[in-house]
Amino acid sequence: MTDPVVKTFAQFDTSSYGRGPAVEITDVKQAVDYGIKNNCSRFRIYEQTSVTIGGKTLAGDPEYKPGTYNLFVDKMMTAADIVAFYEQKIAEDKAGKGNTRSSGFMADIDRQVNKQMRDQFKSYPADQPFYDDPFGRGQEYSSVGPDDVIFNRKGEQLWPVPTPSVATDHKVAPMKKISLKPPKP
Repeated sequence: MTDPVVKTFAQFDTSSYGRGPAVEITDVKQAVDYGIKNNCSRFRIYEQTSVTIGGKTLAGDPEYKPGTYNLFVDKMMTAADIVAFYEQKIAEDKAGKGNTRSSGFMADIDRQVNKQMRDQFKSYPADQPFYDDPFGRGQEYSSVGPDDVIFNRKGEQLWPVPTPSVATDHKVAPMKKISLKPPKP
């Protein structure tokens, strides 16, 4: 029997929410790069322990880490931003602007949907983060969970907002010694 080996994997979902491959990774950056290259919408990370006994490798159940890593997100918004967007659409509808179908059955449905969306997002805290779902799976905005991480299509992290790294190994050179003479009266 060998010692247990723990490996880290990223389980990807495709852009159509189908189950994608599980790929062994060394860090999140590697998973983000793979997901963007292969057009995957998101992934979760898990660890799996395996041992080899008598030439057979036995793997344990995957242990998923909390949170989802979402890719290809172009825009982050708060609930207040979304409410303001729909209030603007409602105002434009009342003024007859921005809607090529200003009257009729479909225009009535558009107005009702705008009001329902506004009211739905009013029920969230104003600073609740959402992202614009790039793959449009029946809803325009998706809520961001407490452990979720959001990346844009370039692989840059959008949420949580990355903190800048601060170097701690700065060396401070002593100042030159100066002497001041008082002025002569």
